[in-house]
Amino acid sequence: MKSKVSEMEEGGNGELSIDTLNLNALPQDCIATIISFTSPRDACRLSIVSTIFKLAAESDAVWESFLPSQYQALIPSSLSFSSKKELYLSLCENPVLIEGGRKSFWLEKVSGKKCYMLSPKDLYIEWVNTPTYWRWVSIPKARFEEVPELLSVCWFEIRGKISISRLSPMTLYKAYLVFKVHDVYGFDYYPVNLSVGLVGTDGSMRTAYLDPEHNQEEIVFQ
Repeated sequence: MKSKVSEMEEGGNGELSIDTLNLNALPQDCIATIISFTSPRDACRLSIVSTIFKLAAESDAVWESFLPSQYQALIPSSLSFSSKKELYLSLCENPVLIEGGRKSFWLEKVSGKKCYMLSPKDLYIEWVNTPTYWRWVSIPKARFEEVPELLSVCWFEIRGKISISRLSPMTLYKAYLVFKVHDVYGFDYYPVNLSVGLVGTDGSMRTAYLDPEHNQEEIVFQ
């Protein structure tokens, strides 16, 4: 891989000559530093340029730059990884529970942006501890140990919040309500109000049905 330098020298015959710089001649740690300012996707693409680029692009120095700060606190002590790239891919494909199982954390694979899922016990759910309306159950393969099952609708209200300091800066986030449908009367006839915004503001408001047969498109907040 070669790049033309902008500086031109005048030869003895009065003509200008342009030298070239062979980027493969750069030290591996220099190439790694350059790649660390790109993205995980770019690092994978650059690894096919040449052997030295492959060694640099797969180095711990590069992939540690794509990991969140204080990532060591997120990894269970029972797990071990042979490289920072292996750790990065594991955090993309295998979400980890943090804060005593109240949140799930993972990385978006292409960009390395931080993603979170709040557990039901990290949410405010109206009447959740009233046996007439809700009960706590365990579901095989669920991300969290227990989830609430709605038995009867009295007043349906769910609220959650997360500090923006936890999120990746300069990033457009999406918020999802993840649930499994079963026979509870009312959601197929009456819509619910949805809102996303900063605490203390009204936020963006939308209306939707929780019955999936009514909603065929993703609800988008601006």
